[in-house]
Amino acid sequence: SDEELKHYGTVKAEIKLYYSNGQALATSFFAFSIAKTLEDQNIIPTADYYIDDFETLRDGVNHIVEEISQTVEELQ
Repeated sequence: SDEELKHYGTVKAEIKLYYSNGQALATSFFAFSIAKTLEDQNIIPTADYYIDDFETLRDGVNHIVEEISQTVEELQ
């Protein structure tokens, strides 16, 4: 989920393996830490930038180019 992709801090987890013969195995709980990088601190969360396909990327680039062109025209 978006919230999982944006999560930072301590993560507590357990791995459970389910076998085809009906048996299951679980590990002991463990924890690890996810730190924000400098890039993550000052931008929109990375999850907002995932690209589904080339057409989505192209449309996004075209939209940005239009915005830049309009800004340049306004500045002139």
